Amino acid sequence: MDDKYCDIGLWEDKVIEESSELITELSTLIKAIIKAKRFGPTNSNLHKPEIKNKEQILLEILDLRYGLNAYEKELKGENNGM
Repeated sequence: MDDKYCDIGLWEDKVIEESSELITELSTLIKAIIKAKRFGPTNSNLHKPEIKNKEQILLEILDLRYGLNAYEKELKGENNGM
């Protein structure tokens, strides 16, 4: 979540929003894993030939970790002074 929006709205709503983003990130990660299994970890996506399938998985894992960390901070009240 962008810092300029941290103080807007109820923290419960922000947690719900962040959770939905985690679901999206997890879905994208699962798709990357399946593509790597189908086409091989060293093959590339036709739309992103510079990125290998296994590199895409690692990028998606980083995105998921970022989302989980943001969610954890929301729950602990670190993002909104709760």
